[in-house]
This record gives sequence, structure tokens and C-alpha cells, in this order.
Amino acid sequence: MLRELIVEYGFPLVFLNVLLESLGLPVPAMPTLILTGAIRSLLGSHADVWTTRLSLFSVVLVATSSALVGDLLWFWLGRRYGNRALGFLCSMSLSRDTCVNRSREAFGKFGVRVLIVAKFIPGLATLAIPVAGAMGVSFASFLFYDAVGAALWGTVGVVLGALFADAVDPILKVLDWFGFGAAIITAISLIIYVGIRWRHRMVLLRR
Repeated sequence: MLRELIVEYGFPLVFLNVLLESLGLPVPAMPTLILTGAIRSLLGSHADVWTTRLSLFSVVLVATSSALVGDLLWFWLGRRYGNRALGFLCSMSLSRDTCVNRSREAFGKFGVRVLIVAKFIPGLATLAIPVAGAMGVSFASFLFYDAVGAALWGTVGVVLGALFADAVDPILKVLDWFGFGAAIITAISLIIYVGIRWRHRMVLLRR
């Protein structure tokens, strides 16, 4: 069932998941990229090599495009509203107390080039975008480095899934066996994770 869903709705699922993450919501997209890469690689084992590569490249292209949509929105908000946009993002962050300083330090040290690796660093992936807008980075420079970073991030996720497809396959079989229950388990795990991080944040604020 899971394989059929990925085959039929894989591109919309990847687009939506990456978009939500790029908008700052706590819904990590890397597991989806790895899972999609693994499933398409396993299904492509019965086809020719170029067909499989084209399928995997399409996933990377969709992920990159979706990331750019969300990032362009935050870049524009950072350019227009400056620190207020960054403050709003940090108000949604589970690590609000350090996110502003960490983002400004990283951007001050590496400049707009930090966008190439920003998506690999939790907390920095979204926050570096409005910082770039607030600091007056040109649109062309932002678009270039952000596109390179998004493409690199998407490629890593899909390639990891393709390379370790045989290792992921037993996990897929377990998820298929659970069926719809797998989605419920995933949702509960995400809620528990967010709850633990939020409680930790509240404890730090009280201290």
C-alpha cells in the first residue's frame, strides 16, 4: 500500500512535505525524500538504468522547486519586514532562545554562501532565509545559492534512499504490514517529539 501511494502520489507528497518544512513547520522532509528515493529505486530495478535515473532526478527537481517556493516567501518577508519576520519565525521555533544569534553568527561568518549548507543544519535551514532578505542580499545571489543548496539537499536525500534501498526494504515491508496504522504511529511519534522539545523549552524559560 505504501509503495502504491508513493508511486501514485509521490511527487505531490514530496512537494507538500518540503514546502511545509521550508515554511518553518516541524515536519522534516528528509525521511520522505529517502523513502521516495528507495521505493522508486526498488521499482526501477525492473526498468532500464536511465528510466530509474530520470525518475530519481524528477524527485530532486520537485523537492528543489518546492523548497524555493517557501524560501522565496521568507526572503521577501525578511526584505520587507526585517527583524519582525525573523522574530515571528523564532516564535514558532522550539529553540527560540538561541535561533536569532546562531543565524546571524552563521550568516555574518559565511555570508550568503551559508545557504548552500543551511538545509543540512536544523534550525538554520529556515532562519537563514529571512536573514538574507533583512541584510539586503541581492535577489540573484540569493536565488543562486539557495537553489544550489536546495538541489544538493534534495539530491543527498534521494541518493541515500537509492543507495540503501535494500536496507530500507524490510522497513517498508513492516510499514506495509501496519498499513494505515503506520501513518497513525508516525503522527503520534511526531506529536511526542514536539511535546518533549516544547517541555524542554518551557523548563529552560522558567530557569
